[in-house]
Amino acid sequence: MARPMGLTLAEGIPMKYAATVGRIIINWAQVEYRLRLVAKRLLGISQKQARIALAEFRAKEMLTRIEELAALRNFVFRVNVAAMKERFSRGEASRNLVAHSAWLRDGDSFQIQYTKGRMPGSGRDRRLYPEGIPVTRDFLSRTLREIKVCVNDTKSLVRATRVLVQGQNG
Repeated sequence: MARPMGLTLAEGIPMKYAATVGRIIINWAQVEYRLRLVAKRLLGISQKQARIALAEFRAKEMLTRIEELAALRNFVFRVNVAAMKERFSRGEASRNLVAHSAWLRDGDSFQIQYTKGRMPGSGRDRRLYPEGIPVTRDFLSRTLREIKVCVNDTKSLVRATRVLVQGQNG
């Protein structure tokens, strides 16, 4: 695969980026865990069953399933799930960009090679014409903040469904 002149595949990333990348990955894992927990509660199944039945998902689609499962139990969330879906879509896309893209180096600077979708304006396919996104502390910090909002959203869903667990055990 041809790369733009001057760019080489990064063999590693600097420590100043590594810690934030790790936090991005860990925080998104918390989002996924809590979404699975909420769905598990709504289904009334064990954690092991949930790991099997809900193994892979996109966050926005899981929120839709959670809404549908809640409706089956006449349970209404007092949060704006539609707004959450948009935040989760953005957060998941940002996490995936950081986690799954090729990291390229040009001297002391880094880029993430974006290969999904089409480029705005030209409409060129990014698989054929990858877009380089500069990696900076600010870029990674914005991504982490975006994902932390999703973490807080999932905490509110977990709190809301705690009554279901208490109702089952009480």
